[in-house]
Amino acid sequence: MEKQIILSRYVHLIEHLSKRVRMYSRIFYIGHTVITVGSLFVPALLSIQNSTGATQFSSQIYWATFIISLLVTTCNGILTLFKIDKKFYFLNTTLERLRTEGWQ
Repeated sequence: MEKQIILSRYVHLIEHLSKRVRMYSRIFYIGHTVITVGSLFVPALLSIQNSTGATQFSSQIYWATFIISLLVTTCNGILTLFKIDKKFYFLNTTLERLRTEGWQ
């Protein structure tokens, strides 16, 4: 009976932790993808904006650069404020340790 109680608690704990890991994984990967891609686009758009042949679209390029820059800064701020990277690594490590313990 004690074995069944431990097993049911363990399974519930693993399922709950797996859901949290999936949520933090999505946030972590989406946030870092936005930061990486946006950080590449901002200098490229700034160089296009300063070229002489892009006078027709300079206003659109300016606002696109401004919005992408805000998006990158906001994502970076959110990831830093809520310490998403630390939680992501901690939860993944804990989940793997619990799975290993369960198999043993």
